[in-house]
Amino acid sequence: MNEKDPARLVFEGKAGKGIVVSLIDMGGRLRLIVQDIEAVKPIMPMPNLPVARVMWRALPDLTTGVECWITAGGAHHTVLSYDVTAEQMRDWARMMDIEFVHIGADTTPEKLEEELLVKDLVWKLK
Repeated sequence: MNEKDPARLVFEGKAGKGIVVSLIDMGGRLRLIVQDIEAVKPIMPMPNLPVARVMWRALPDLTTGVECWITAGGAHHTVLSYDVTAEQMRDWARMMDIEFVHIGADTTPEKLEEELLVKDLVWKLK
């Protein structure tokens, strides 16, 4: 049996606008959480880990973005894209009959909590 490390894709991210996406199981429905981000040039050397490496700023800001991500149930497993937009992910979620949550520059914890409450009621009525 060969116990060498498995082959892994390693690359450095680039600066620019993007999104991070997480798909979670809500126990009866799926929820797709999309957050707008701004990828930035690292302020220090990235660790030499056998994984993709990129730093980003969560929108609208770190504190609010993290609070909203956790409130929505966001997982630590995410996908980052520089090319796919939140609107494209919304369209895909609609086609797949998946609940969609978008965290962007105008999102507040209070507005998100209200949105999640309404979405929960709508999904229960389906």
